[in-house]
Amino acid sequence: MKLPLPEGSADALLLARLAETHRPLVILTETAAEAQRLLEEIPWWAPGRAVHLLPDWETLPYSA
Repeated sequence: MKLPLPEGSADALLLARLAETHRPLVILTETAAEAQRLLEEIPWWAPGRAVHLLPDWETLPYSA
């Protein structure tokens, strides 16, 4: 069952607040665009908190 996402930037706020109590925090997203959006929004809610984006491998699983 997939839960609905919070509206607008509320997910970034929620993750920023969660990062205050849990360190380090790893966030997995469904798409690269969603990851990029969170990369830009989380620092706005948590100034001074380091946010990094791991690059997309652009490969399919089990491909040779």
